[in-house]
Amino acid sequence: MYFARGRRTGLVALLLMPVLMAAGALWALAPDIPRVLGFMNLYRRLDADPRCDVFLFHHSIDKVETDSPVYPVLFVFMLLCMLFVAWTELRKVEAD
Repeated sequence: MYFARGRRTGLVALLLMPVLMAAGALWALAPDIPRVLGFMNLYRRLDADPRCDVFLFHHSIDKVETDSPVYPVLFVFMLLCMLFVAWTELRKVEAD
């Protein structure tokens, strides 16, 4: 969408994107909340249930996921992309 609009975005999109990213992260981690709260029986049941894929494929990812530095690098890359878009838009607005 950003490239389709000629590399322009609005203030609403700039403010809403981090909120949507945080909401998506919370949704994806929802099956892990019982573990954080100490309800290990519930966590084990959720971990074994393929229906947890409704939480952004949480079950499937847990089955193949390994400890890797790739995940933090991708997270930082997404943040840098967001900052780049915001900086580019600010520069265009100031130039007008």
